[in-house]
Amino acid sequence: MVDTFNTTAYGPGFEGFINWTNALSGNWMMSIFIIVISMVGFIVSRKNGMSTYLALILSGLMIIVLTPIIQLFTIVNSQIVIIGLVMIAIGVGGRILEKR
Repeated sequence: MVDTFNTTAYGPGFEGFINWTNALSGNWMMSIFIIVISMVGFIVSRKNGMSTYLALILSGLMIIVLTPIIQLFTIVNSQIVIIGLVMIAIGVGGRILEKR
């Protein structure tokens, strides 16, 4: 278990702090952060009048784009990309069925 912030192990500055908190949470902190950002994007899109299915597609794309960017700095569980793909599939399927 990780106890204290160690700049030798996690790096100095803000990036080291992010790596340390990510290690404390079993590498789930950044994954949950990406999912929360995606949920906020969905809520804002819906409040601005966007279709539910288009907002779902946008949220899925946000997960797929943010995951590799954040992986450049720290560890992210890559399984959340599957959540993004499922969101896009539901959004596209719902949009197609909505048009019929």
